Amino acid sequence: MFRNFILISFLFLLSACAGTGTKSIPVSITKPNNTNDVALYFSRPSVYVGGGIIPTIFINGSEVGKLGSGEYIETIIPKGSFNIELKTQGLNSIGMIGTTLTGNGSSGSRFFYIVSMRSGLLTSTWVITETTEQGFKNSQK
Repeated sequence: MFRNFILISFLFLLSACAGTGTKSIPVSITKPNNTNDVALYFSRPSVYVGGGIIPTIFINGSEVGKLGSGEYIETIIPKGSFNIELKTQGLNSIGMIGTTLTGNGSSGSRFFYIVSMRSGLLTSTWVITETTEQGFKNSQK
């Protein structure tokens, strides 16, 4: 009985460490197919400290995905203003402070962001840094 409890607890904790992003960044990043759309790319470098804490990305209030360590997420949104929000959910959210960023995308534009964590004594904060396409690709090396 106790062994089953330990096994179930272990599986629960492991599932909290998995993101929904992709591990390998494509060699060529193209513009959105629809010229009225905007492409947003998020990358999180592979880290040891805080690697098991998974931020959830929200765009204009809708969840886009969970960004694990060493992963990237691509999403397409309509042109115009947008609001990016990073939150940590569940037990991992204790001591984590989310962050927001706003932007305005014109037709066919692309935005590249690197997501990192700034650790403090009692709290940690998510940081979103805008970068270039090359900086985005280099963030996974």
